[in-house]
Amino acid sequence: MSPVAFPSGADRMARPLGEAVVRALELVRDLGFFDAELAIAIDVALAAPQATYPPDDWNAYTRERMRRAQNP
Repeated sequence: MSPVAFPSGADRMARPLGEAVVRALELVRDLGFFDAELAIAIDVALAAPQATYPPDDWNAYTRERMRRAQNP
């Protein structure tokens, strides 16, 4: 079972991210223990200039969640 908490909430956090949060995410990303998708998601979260939740377009957000659920 894949972890649900990494980094599902990181892109939603208020900006700027604290130094400890950034270091922790980088550490998890660099472990090489998790799938490559996790590393990509962490990089996206770290690059996000602002919190990404709530989304601007709820319909697009819902479609993307449904797509991911159908193609894990």
